[in-house]
Order: sequence, then C-alpha cells, then structure tokens
Amino acid sequence: MTAHVHADAQTAIRPPDVLLELEDVSVTYGGSVRALEGLSLTVRTGEVVALLGVNGAGKTTALRAIMGLLPYNGGGREAGTIRFSGQNVNGLERRDGFAVESPW
Repeated sequence: MTAHVHADAQTAIRPPDVLLELEDVSVTYGGSVRALEGLSLTVRTGEVVALLGVNGAGKTTALRAIMGLLPYNGGGREAGTIRFSGQNVNGLERRDGFAVESPW
C-alpha cells in the first residue's frame, strides 16, 4: 500500500531542520563596549550545543540576545539576525528564560 501525503501536510508534521540560527549578531553595552561581533551559529533539530570560552568571551551575552534580555541588562543588538524555527525573533518582547553559569 502506498500513502500519498500532500507536501504541505508533510512540512507541517516534520520539525524544522534548523531550530535556531544567529547570523552576524553584534552586541554592545552602554553604546561603546562591544561584547559580540559577527556571531553566527546554527543549531539543528536534535543537536546539543555548548558555548565554551574564557570569562568575558560573550557566552552569557549570546544567550541574553537569543532570549531577548539584552535591554534589561544594559545591552543592545547592533546588527544581525536571530531566527527560531524559521521565524525572525529580532525585536520581539522579552521571553521568560534564564542563563545558568557553572561555578566550575
């Protein structure tokens, strides 16, 4: 038996291949301190990703940019695009979330 499924129905059922995408994201604090410059990152469905780096490398800033929390921490996204499930989330209101930093 062969099942015929309309292409739109298949797309609606399958999760997107790219879940999170940052493209050339740059962030400053106080209008002059550049915390991130040109960060690009792609996370596909099912992947597990870790941000690693020394103190001050921009890990927490990247997470704040993704969650829309920069304005509450004195930062602002200067450039770039952030998409979640294909939807541009630039400029959306703050979303509830938090970033955990390991004490180790």
